Amino acid sequence: MRDTEARLRTVFDENYRLCNVLRRSRRQKSTIMSLSRENARLRRTVKGARNRIEALEAETTKLRATAKVLSKRLYGRKSEQKKKPRSERKRGQQRGVPGHDRTQRPEVLAPPLVLRLFRGTPYGTTFWARFLFELCVCLRPVRRIAAWMSVHALAVLPGTLANSLKRFVPLFLPLFEAILRHADETSWRVRELAGEDRSNRAWLWTSVSHDAVCFHIDENRSVEAAEKLFAGIVIYAVIVCDRYSAYKKLVRMLGGVVILAFCWSHMRRDFIDGAAGQTRLTQWCQR
Repeated sequence: MRDTEARLRTVFDENYRLCNVLRRSRRQKSTIMSLSRENARLRRTVKGARNRIEALEAETTKLRATAKVLSKRLYGRKSEQKKKPRSERKRGQQRGVPGHDRTQRPEVLAPPLVLRLFRGTPYGTTFWARFLFELCVCLRPVRRIAAWMSVHALAVLPGTLANSLKRFVPLFLPLFEAILRHADETSWRVRELAGEDRSNRAWLWTSVSHDAVCFHIDENRSVEAAEKLFAGIVIYAVIVCDRYSAYKKLVRMLGGVVILAFCWSHMRRDFIDGAAGQTRLTQWCQR
């Protein structure tokens, strides 16, 4: 009887111990599952943090590159040319070096003589050619030109010269289209345009042919301004420009008579900005 009770007590103790082990195992399993979920959550958090760190590093690199470009434009050299070693050679004619004679220009011929350029005026071609030279090349005002001519025994009133300027427009119109072969534009300041509601900024269009130059000033840079200037061309015109979209629209509007030549300075500036903003691209950009 005592042996039976002892065995029962042993079985009971073993059963009790196993129940405790089972309860601890269940608690450990629950803890492991909880830790596993927490680990997965932390992994997602770490992954998100890494993605954000990479995004912030890319943004920082971009901002640093932009800061370098802006700093170079603000504080750097305005010229895009590289510094060149200073030459020891003095300017001007060198001692012991023979000079050159006057340049021969046999292609320059005297214009045919025209007795009267305009009807109803006593002045001929030579007079008006001199007047245009003084006005457009020497940039002398009409009143001073009239005074200078009067000193040289040719009395003429300033009003006569000023009122005759409009007569030259029909004479130069046939040349206008021939000059529109190679064009470019840049900002230009016109004091008369300044007012309370706008600045004095305008645009100067320059068209060049092999022997003439045409200047045209407009208040804006729109496609309408360009169309007004180039709508009359028949053959073609090459416009040196940046990536301004108005020029591309102008090509479509004029049916292909305008050819766009993108400015190499603007394209070169992209490489300069790349070299300034990205250190790893400096050598490649400079090359």
